[in-house]
Amino acid sequence: MKDFNDLEKLEELSKSLTEEKSVQKPKSKMPLIVIGAVIIVAVIIGIIVTSNNKNKQEESKPDTIYEDNVAVEEDSTEASSEEQKEPEKKEPVKKAKVGDTVKAETKYGSFEVKVVSAARTNWYDDSSDSEAITIRFEINNIDYVGEYDEGYLNGYTLDDTGSMTVLDSDGFKVAYYDIGGPTDGSYGVSDDTNVGSKAKVSYPYIVPIGTKEVTVNVNGQYEIPVEIGDEMVTY
Repeated sequence: MKDFNDLEKLEELSKSLTEEKSVQKPKSKMPLIVIGAVIIVAVIIGIIVTSNNKNKQEESKPDTIYEDNVAVEEDSTEASSEEQKEPEKKEPVKKAKVGDTVKAETKYGSFEVKVVSAARTNWYDDSSDSEAITIRFEINNIDYVGEYDEGYLNGYTLDDTGSMTVLDSDGFKVAYYDIGGPTDGSYGVSDDTNVGSKAKVSYPYIVPIGTKEVTVNVNGQYEIPVEIGDEMVTY
């Protein structure tokens, strides 16, 4: 009987232990579920935050690029305005005299010129206030091709481009007298001088009657005063 009772007690003890385990198992799962839920929520929140930050960064990129472009444009505008403000630096005009050979370097090419003399003429009688004078030059056309690549120079083309002009006693530019035909000895009146050629030429200009001196301005590089003597050149 004792053995039977002991066996029965063991069975009851085993049954009670089994029931306790069955009751405790559900309790042990709850913390795991809560922890798992917290982890899942944290992951979801992290994904959402990361996605929002990425979207914000992508939206802000065009503004940054635009600001950089604006900064570059402003810098270039300021640089160009500074360049415009700075005047082109030129060498001061040099003085020369009749008989000196000077070299003009222009955007159309270069030439050498020497003023020989100046004289009055009877070539112009259209006004009682003005007269024509002629200035004699020795020209060496090194590589002056002209404004339209003509391949030559003459008094008209030089005057028109400002490569060589004549000023009155007050510093005003006088008009070139575009005439051909009159004779001036060995000096060809208004003749063309081709590239690579030398020539003795006579260029006429209209000045106020009684003018005694003019100034030849060679490309803004040289000024050459020329007296007009009593010599009269006629047809």
